[in-house]
Amino acid sequence: MRSSTVVIADVSTQERPRDPRLYQTQPIPGTKYSLRLFPGSYVAREWCLEFILTRSEKPILTPANVTVWHIPDPDWAEGVGYNRIFSLEDTFTDSLPGVPIKEEKYVLRDGEKVIVYMPKKSVEFIVPRRPPHTLPFLPGGEHYKLAFA
Repeated sequence: MRSSTVVIADVSTQERPRDPRLYQTQPIPGTKYSLRLFPGSYVAREWCLEFILTRSEKPILTPANVTVWHIPDPDWAEGVGYNRIFSLEDTFTDSLPGVPIKEEKYVLRDGEKVIVYMPKKSVEFIVPRRPPHTLPFLPGGEHYKLAFA
């Protein structure tokens, strides 16, 4: 009997893609900053968000007094409130003593509703949702889409 190995290629969420076409950028009105999204792990349905300088497109630390939040969707979801999202770097600062942090990345999920609070303004967006067919499935397996009324 012959055995086979299935290898599912996936990227690490924090790795920036080499292909510039995979970046999605939106300027934040009235500021020198933009938000940039790029795909992370397809299997985990993750994306990375980072703040960049609009002109240079260089990633930066989150600007002062700016916070990133998850908004429950649908809005009426019980038991789920707004949750602050912390950057990977902020989360792991204690485990990286002495390592200078010059930029930050936030991990978001497909279809997640996000709000970025800044002094006197906020921006809201929904993370793109990748269709299921872009996710790897095991060869020979069957995939069904179900719809509940």
